[in-house]
Amino acid sequence: MDPTFELLLRNAFLPDPTNPAFNNEVRRASEEQFKSLTQSAPDQVALSFIQLIRTNRSADIRDLASVLLRKTLTTKVVANPGLTTSGSTTEEDPNKQVFWSKLQKATQETVKVELLYALNEETEAKVRKQIGEVVSGLASTLVYMTDGKEGVLNVWPDLTPFLFKLSESPEVAHRLSSLDIFSKLCVYCGETIKIVFNSLQQVLVRGLKEESLALRIAALEATVSFTQMLDSPQELSYYANLVVLMFDVLKGTLQNGQFKEARDCILIFVELADVQPAFLQPHLNDVAATMIQVAGAEGADEQLRQVALEFLTTVCESFKRLVRKLPQFIETVVPLVLKFMLALPDIDLNTWNTTVDDEDDEDLEGEVTSSDVGDECLDRMALSIRGKALIPVLFKNVAQLLQHADWKHRHTGLMSMALVAEGCHAYLEPHLSDLVNKVVPGFSDPHPRVRWAALNAVGQWSTDFRRKFQEDFHQIVVPHIAQLMLDKENPKVQNHAASSIINFAEFAQKEQLSPYIRVLLTNLAGMLTSPVLYVVESATTAIAALADVVGAEFIEYYDIIVPALKHILYSTAGKSAQRSLRGKAMECITIIAFSVGKDKFLPDSKEIMNIMYETQQSNLKADDPQVGFLRTSWARVCNTLGNDFEPYLQYIMPPIMAGINIKAEIVVDEEDSLTEREGFHYVPIVDKVVGINTNDMQEKAAACKMIYQYATALRSAFFPYVKEVATALIPLITFFFNDDVRSSTVGSLAALVDVVVAKGPEQKPLLAELAGTIFENLLIVIDAEVDMDIYLLEVGTLCDIIDRVGSGIFTEQQMAAACKLVHQEMKKKIRTINEAREEEAEDEHDEANDEDENETIANSEEAITELADVLGKLLKWNGPQFVPIYGQEFSLFNAQLLANTSSAVERQVGICIFDDLIEFGGAAALQYIGTFLPLVSEYIGDESPNVRQAAVYGMGICAQNGGDIFGLVARQVLERLLMVARLPTARDEDNNVCTENAISAIGRVVRYQAAKLDFEASLDAWLKLLPIVEDTEESKVVYNNLVYFIQHHATAVFGEGGKNLPHILSIFAQTLDTDLLDKQLDATFRQIMQQMQASFPPGTLQAALRAIPEEQRAKLC
Repeated sequence: MDPTFELLLRNAFLPDPTNPAFNNEVRRASEEQFKSLTQSAPDQVALSFIQLIRTNRSADIRDLASVLLRKTLTTKVVANPGLTTSGSTTEEDPNKQVFWSKLQKATQETVKVELLYALNEETEAKVRKQIGEVVSGLASTLVYMTDGKEGVLNVWPDLTPFLFKLSESPEVAHRLSSLDIFSKLCVYCGETIKIVFNSLQQVLVRGLKEESLALRIAALEATVSFTQMLDSPQELSYYANLVVLMFDVLKGTLQNGQFKEARDCILIFVELADVQPAFLQPHLNDVAATMIQVAGAEGADEQLRQVALEFLTTVCESFKRLVRKLPQFIETVVPLVLKFMLALPDIDLNTWNTTVDDEDDEDLEGEVTSSDVGDECLDRMALSIRGKALIPVLFKNVAQLLQHADWKHRHTGLMSMALVAEGCHAYLEPHLSDLVNKVVPGFSDPHPRVRWAALNAVGQWSTDFRRKFQEDFHQIVVPHIAQLMLDKENPKVQNHAASSIINFAEFAQKEQLSPYIRVLLTNLAGMLTSPVLYVVESATTAIAALADVVGAEFIEYYDIIVPALKHILYSTAGKSAQRSLRGKAMECITIIAFSVGKDKFLPDSKEIMNIMYETQQSNLKADDPQVGFLRTSWARVCNTLGNDFEPYLQYIMPPIMAGINIKAEIVVDEEDSLTEREGFHYVPIVDKVVGINTNDMQEKAAACKMIYQYATALRSAFFPYVKEVATALIPLITFFFNDDVRSSTVGSLAALVDVVVAKGPEQKPLLAELAGTIFENLLIVIDAEVDMDIYLLEVGTLCDIIDRVGSGIFTEQQMAAACKLVHQEMKKKIRTINEAREEEAEDEHDEANDEDENETIANSEEAITELADVLGKLLKWNGPQFVPIYGQEFSLFNAQLLANTSSAVERQVGICIFDDLIEFGGAAALQYIGTFLPLVSEYIGDESPNVRQAAVYGMGICAQNGGDIFGLVARQVLERLLMVARLPTARDEDNNVCTENAISAIGRVVRYQAAKLDFEASLDAWLKLLPIVEDTEESKVVYNNLVYFIQHHATAVFGEGGKNLPHILSIFAQTLDTDLLDKQLDATFRQIMQQMQASFPPGTLQAALRAIPEEQRAKLC
């Protein structure tokens, strides 16, 4: 079979297009034949590969056979070709198994034996390396197939003795193969190889001392792989002597001027600093000193200097706490990084202005320069060691750079301030004014690249110091940006001015841009006529950004801007180079349309939609930028026109559904043989690399997002598409290949629920099916989610859906699953908080590192609060039915939360869940009052305002629903509530919401527990605490209670002779015509006012009116 098999491989995998016999059909047929053979004759295929590797005279064929054998051995194939599985091709297909497992035992043993013979006898280096890949790949697969329960020594007993023997061979090639394979086994087989650690250490020591440099470097790489398996401090200490030998290898290459090999060595040290920094730490000073020397050696090999700086940056990331305590290290490395940044390529301005890239320092070929490396390293340093340690050293250098006569120095100074803003945000924010003062001279600098850098800085700060930067500095920054839009001699400056205003506008308020809108739009309109394409594109996007902020104010400029944009639409039609501009023009017009509203846009709407429709029908290619712009533009038009857009849905839904259903291209390759493809994102998984087409993912995510737009804009009009869309979207809830797809899907599905709700009660069966399926999938994804932002979105969406669908939708099993999930997720987040606090304590009050821990704690506390809200919504809509589930899954944990005196957020959520339980749980929940009331009442005076608020609110709910059980403690609770409401600091900003909740609770206690109190005295005490004017939710409760007391106990409310009348009138004056009252309450208050006129003598009422402030009296009269 060998000649036939060899020909098959040649035709399938080594086609020669120059050969007249070459034919694509032959290639495809050969590929299919090979695939068929792996299914039907696996033993024959494996043995044929071995025969080629062992006996074929062509090194190319032996090399190809080795590569293909490795891939084939680990590929999953159909186990029973006669059994179909509905077309499934996923790795989870139960009818698939690893190719190796289909081989007979005798074949498996033959493959193992022959591979080792081949490794021993192969003379060609490239083939021997590929055979080594087969050996290590097969070993890792064999371990993987046992789920890691069996080690290499068990699944392939002959392998490690063979490798140790090979390591002692007199042949350099043998020893090199041994080191390469051991290196991969350490990575792929992990713990299962630890049994031979001591023997392996001896191999590594010998390798690091070899005469052959190739062997020493191979040993260096194998040692790093070896260190990844060292877990305990004892293990790290025991093998620490290896670092000295590793460092000797690097020093030897440097001393001998072997710069290529030195680069390889440094990159291996970079990996060591990244994956096992603790192993390197005892020798860090010596290694770092050498790297500083190498990186600072001006005139030396540039790539060598770059990788040395990469090592120093990785040290900052891996040893951030240590580095912060080493000011000398920072004072040395920061100027070094700035020198790299100063190495800007010398490009004449005409050439510079023709480049479109935002990166200001790329050379003409797009190669990575030392300036690029310096920029990246400073950014990463800022993110790791943070502001307190970095900024004083950096800004001491920046001050000199900004005053330098050479433009490159001024450019570097400005760029450095922009680069550190994200990582040093907390440290720099109080000093923003100083930053702005430093950048202002750059706007008028004589060199355009410095002006570009100044614009780059304010654009970056607009994002990193969002909102505060816009609020505090719009008067200074925006006029300069507008002025630089006129720099026609330097289109790149113009372009960046537009980009900067785009960034600024993203987080700006209308009042921060309105004073400058005329000059900005005038200048941008001028840029629309520029002969430079990228300038017109940026100007178009900037106009859209401004319209989005100023809204209806844009109407004044509509008739100037929109005709110019329509001209772009017509003039760019069919021009390939201007497709992106045309798409941006559509985007801009539709954003303007949404901003100015339906009435202003309507005369142009048909024309614009016709252009969009014709463009959509023009057979656009998948990678045409207009596709994405069309999708979002249709959505904006829909939002502008509302239900008038419904007839157009039939045209835009098909491409949206195609985008949702797009099958993203996914490739799986060996890590060492990977050829990266443009547009793919790669993720390493064990010894494989999974590549995902990011363009496909972006299109899929954008399409998912569009569903949200149409569903929310059209509501019930979108109903005909609900089933089709839901069927496509629901599987994407757990689409872990892409975060954007997952997050867009979650929001859109919630909007679909709203659509079904809007159709009314007759759709309850569909609502139950749709909401229930989404509910169940959200529970799955929340349990597995690792991205905190998406996690919070998913939990929040779960709450929203529960709240939107109301009662009687979810089954007991679904609610029990949710309750169980909330329990386990809260426990996870509490552990995360505790670990972060322990790290804080260990950091000895390191303020820079506190930022990381504080963010972790804040995110986890927010998650706990959101999770508690899930239970709150389930209780709100399913109270009595949910109480038994609560009792079984959560009540004990709730008691633990309430008992935690060290965590305010745990106490708060524990109380909130108890509050909801008593408020919505009905009679079945009253059993918990006796258990939890003593705990909750203790927190009425808690030091945390949030805990106090939850506790006092709960007392009001218990008073209302707790009957005689609460009556036993009603008097004592009332006294404590009054104490909270009467504190001197009760009305302080931090306490007022809590105080108003306490006042509301007092009203409930007085109303529902009157028999247990001195009623008139208690009522009088409550009235004196009114009004409440901040909490618009509790205000309705308070003033409903006031109405009740007036209607049923008027004498007690108004007092003897109407003495309380001025106070009651003042309350009315402060609440009428405000959102403190709903419509019904407002009408009731006015009715009571009329009744007062009939109930009180005219003189009494007039006297009361004169007793209140004039502005209040004017409101009532």
